[in-house]
Amino acid sequence: MSTSKKLFSINLLIIVLMVFSLFLIPQNTAEAETIGSDNRPILRWAQTGACDCNEDYSIRDTNIHYCSGSGNVVYNNVEVEIRGNDQFDSQVLTHYPSLSIAEQPNLLQQTHGDVELTYTNLIPTSGRYKLYSDGKKLKNLTSELCVIGCNDKVGKGQVLIRKRHSNGENWSAWSHYNLSEVNSYSEARNFVIGDIVCIVIIYEIQESPNVFKFHHIRLNYAFQVTAALT
Repeated sequence: MSTSKKLFSINLLIIVLMVFSLFLIPQNTAEAETIGSDNRPILRWAQTGACDCNEDYSIRDTNIHYCSGSGNVVYNNVEVEIRGNDQFDSQVLTHYPSLSIAEQPNLLQQTHGDVELTYTNLIPTSGRYKLYSDGKKLKNLTSELCVIGCNDKVGKGQVLIRKRHSNGENWSAWSHYNLSEVNSYSEARNFVIGDIVCIVIIYEIQESPNVFKFHHIRLNYAFQVTAALT
């Protein structure tokens, strides 16, 4: 083979290798980090371990559970974000595995000044699992959540809220709001210095294509409204 032909073959091989490298070498920019128009954490709603419950929303456990039809789809992710905005900053509230945390103010997330909440519902409405309308009445919930005498149904999600003052008074009765409408109610969003607040979100999901497979999910939140920073 002549020298010119050898050089042509070598150059051709180099070009082929360069083309392949474009597909094989990882790119520096991670697309997942550029999704969305804000700078909040991408996985802010993807905590795992939401409470897996019985039909009355009494807690069974907070382990990760997968849909029966898919080995990699977790049906008890935390799919409702509550973001608190106070006089100092903004942060996502933490889901607790038990309501007992609300009895320990020193362990709670604390705000700095009055707080306004924003609820973001990310429960799927289609796919491997989706939001289902639960016919359970609020008066028939587990004893710690029961709204006495209330015939309203869980439907497509309920937000239950109670509060007490940090001076040690008793908890108020549960107030309740449809998950889809909770951002419309001031009393479900605005809390003042001295309040200790307990929020529970409950809803039912249905697996697909197994339409007879249902799961009951519960999220517990609690925080204390403390004085603003100076």
